[in-house]
Amino acid sequence: MSANDYKNQTHVISHLEVGNESITSGYMDDLKGGKSSMNDMNEALDSFSIFMLTSNCVLSLMICGGNIPVVVSIISFKSLRTVSNMFLVSLAVADILI
Repeated sequence: MSANDYKNQTHVISHLEVGNESITSGYMDDLKGGKSSMNDMNEALDSFSIFMLTSNCVLSLMICGGNIPVVVSIISFKSLRTVSNMFLVSLAVADILI
């Protein structure tokens, strides 16, 4: 068989090994939405992703809502500009940035 004949042929992989895991063509059919309950797993992952997204957004808003007034009040009032309060400002800014 020449190199050109090999290029023109279609080859199907029925068994694939990656590291310690192996994937068969039947499993690949299941991934395409065939026989298994992969669709149920995708729905569960989607609902979990929505939950995580919502909780992360709420947490981010709470973090900003708590740290921004600290920064604004310490910078606005000259009597609050002490060394320890400036340390709190740096922590609040770092918390907002993270």
